[in-house]
Amino acid sequence: QDPMHQLSEAVTVMRATVGRLQSMERLSADLQHQSELAEAYEHSAMAAFAELDQAGLRRVATGAVAVVHELGQARPGETDPRVQQLLRVLTTFRMLSLLPNGIEVLREVGVPQILLILESRLGSLRVGLRELHELRFRLRQPEPG
Repeated sequence: QDPMHQLSEAVTVMRATVGRLQSMERLSADLQHQSELAEAYEHSAMAAFAELDQAGLRRVATGAVAVVHELGQARPGETDPRVQQLLRVLTTFRMLSLLPNGIEVLREVGVPQILLILESRLGSLRVGLRELHELRFRLRQPEPG
């Protein structure tokens, strides 16, 4: 091939590479923004949960347990809005576990007994497993005092 054609091909490849790099940079910035937004939502939710009394925390936890039981009836591997519901439940349990008396409330409403349901649903989707293991660890800790 002639040198001009080779140069033209090289320039085309370089332009495509630069375009991909720019796309990756935009995606990285978008992911960073989404991560910061998710963190802000989590802090807001924690502040709201911290304002609830023991009965309010119990109502929130009981509602989340009911969702797990309902979703436990669905066929494993289904990927529809149930995934979001499972992740919301897991996030709720995780946030409650960080509050004073949160572990106590989670134990009272039966969260340790439904962890296997959550684990099987989330495990098949390969999402939320680190948070689930963290929750399991917290629930296994002895009660203070």
